[in-house]
Amino acid sequence: MGLHSRFCTRSAGLRRCRRHRLGISEGLSHSLLVLFTLLSPQLGFGAAPDVRVSLQRSPGEIHWRAKSWQIKDAASFARRGDKDTKFSLRWLNSDTVLTIASPGSKFSSRVELPLEVTTDNGEAGEVGFLPPRVVIRFHEGTFQMIGLMSLNDYLLGVLTKEMSDRWPVEALKAQAVAARSYTLAQIEKRSAEDFDVEASIMDQEFAWVRDRSSESAQRWWQMIQETEGQVLKSPEGKVFKAYYHSDCGGQTTTPETVWGAADHYDAVSDSVCSERTSNSWRVTLAKGNIARLLGISLNSLKPAPPQTKLGFQFDWVRSPFDERVTLVEWRLSPEEGQLLTGQNFRQMIGFQKIKSTRFHAQDLGDRILFVGRGFGHGVGLCQWGSRDWALRGWTAEQILHHYYPQAQLIRLAVEQEPKSLACDPGDSRRPSSLPRCGKNLPTPGVPVSRVSNRIMPIRR
Repeated sequence: MGLHSRFCTRSAGLRRCRRHRLGISEGLSHSLLVLFTLLSPQLGFGAAPDVRVSLQRSPGEIHWRAKSWQIKDAASFARRGDKDTKFSLRWLNSDTVLTIASPGSKFSSRVELPLEVTTDNGEAGEVGFLPPRVVIRFHEGTFQMIGLMSLNDYLLGVLTKEMSDRWPVEALKAQAVAARSYTLAQIEKRSAEDFDVEASIMDQEFAWVRDRSSESAQRWWQMIQETEGQVLKSPEGKVFKAYYHSDCGGQTTTPETVWGAADHYDAVSDSVCSERTSNSWRVTLAKGNIARLLGISLNSLKPAPPQTKLGFQFDWVRSPFDERVTLVEWRLSPEEGQLLTGQNFRQMIGFQKIKSTRFHAQDLGDRILFVGRGFGHGVGLCQWGSRDWALRGWTAEQILHHYYPQAQLIRLAVEQEPKSLACDPGDSRRPSSLPRCGKNLPTPGVPVSRVSNRIMPIRR
């Protein structure tokens, strides 16, 4: 089902509206206008935008497979099939060549990107299961696979990856609101780009949920429905970009400390995380391995005079407020040095090795010992902290206010909009390989919520 937009004018006291149907590309570029209207009572609008999820980037070529599929390029190429089929898309001599291989046949053709792909039971390498709608683009030598889906389908794929559904209900609700707010803020921020969010820790972890009848999917869908329309609002009246992380180690931090960008965040103490010992970590890394990960050749280091520090040396600039490393400086020689933010250092060495920027480092000669607390960047909602606060009786609203004290929790009023096919209701008259609908999940033709422009503050 395509997106629609409703444009309204007022004349002689009467409000007149007309409805306009948007194509796929037009509807996606329209997402920024939709986001503004979420918090603007003066503007009318239609359905909420699809979420464009960057599923995979692959240089030179990309592969996927599907059992039932349709493909259409930007020109006149169009194909469909209902057999288990393998696809490969390659960049050859300034042309894009699509190869389709199914049992007993193989076909290749030049195509014009972007490529629109509709799949049932599709899969693609590390991505895993594919959503039913995918667009493939090519930019600067790299193919990019982008999934198109409703906000709720996207949230289901995020929440099942980001937090255990076994945790207390109020923690799950707080996580659902935070993920929804972050997503809508990113849709606004990236309206001019080809995608809204990445399916990784660079934005939010995501995997398309094909088995909608699982206990985890059912529980998370219930949380999505119970928090339907709830978002955090910034002091300027926009959707608040609600960062979250695994474990703060005892105190959260602010975006300025991690990324250098100011935002409406306060660093808050978290006594429940200070009491937890499982958030402590330590790792010893060879300086040669660190140099390799930082892209440095140790063979190029100049020998230092005997009276100076020898070899590959580091200095750590620490925040006086929360003991997090904000800057990392390493010296290749007494005269030459390099500088990185603490978060960029984590990213280059590996998030699984340097688990947070709340660490101390000890130089052991040819090795460095890192001893730290917490997991993740430390900004916004602490997932393990929210779990412990929920176990102590806090509501989702109290948890959100604790971690986002400058944001306001609001509920956007909803209208009804028919939903396009997302799962198979199990009707034997229409066989389908789409994910089976669970008892609490939407089925084709059943109305689901559409955000409107009316705001109802949630009272504390």
